Amino acid sequence: MSLQTITCVAVLAAVVQLIAGDCKVTSKTYSTTDGLVIAKVAHIIQFSAQCDNKPKGLSLYADLNGQTLPALRSDDGPNGQSLYQISWTVDLEKASSGYHSIPIYDEEGFAALRRGQRAGDSSASKALFTIELSHSSPYKGPVIQTELVATIAALGLWWTAYRAKSRLTS
Repeated sequence: MSLQTITCVAVLAAVVQLIAGDCKVTSKTYSTTDGLVIAKVAHIIQFSAQCDNKPKGLSLYADLNGQTLPALRSDDGPNGQSLYQISWTVDLEKASSGYHSIPIYDEEGFAALRRGQRAGDSSASKALFTIELSHSSPYKGPVIQTELVATIAALGLWWTAYRAKSRLTS
C-alpha cells in the first residue's frame, strides 16, 4: 500500500468518526397505565443527549412507524444541557405492550431517512441513537363487571327470601 492510500483511509476514518460520533443519552419514559377512563394511551419520552463532535442544541426527530415527530428542546437541563421531549398518543385498542425501540435522528440523518423512504429503501439511514420505551398494557378493569356481580347477588338474595317465604306459608 502506498502512503497516499493509507493517508486517505485514515482521513476517511476520521471523517466518519467525526460525522457518526458517540452519544451519551439519559432518558425517562412514561406511558399511561389506567385504561378505564381513557380512549388513547399517551407516551412521553424525556431525554438529554451529549453527542461527540455535534453542536449543542441539535434539532432531533423521532420516526415512529413512518410517522415523524420533532423532539421539543428546552435548555433547562443541568449544566446548560439541552433537554428534549417527544410525546404522542395511540388508540387504546392499537397500543401494544412490550419494548419499543424509538430511533432518534439529527437533521442530516432525518433527511437521509426521508430520501430513503421516497426511494423505497428506509434502511439507508442510520439513527443517531435509539431510546427504548417499555410499555405495559393499561388496566382495563376487572374481567367480570361489578354490575353483573351485584345483579347475581340480588337475584340470589331474592331467590333465598322467596324460598323461605314459600316454606313458611306452606
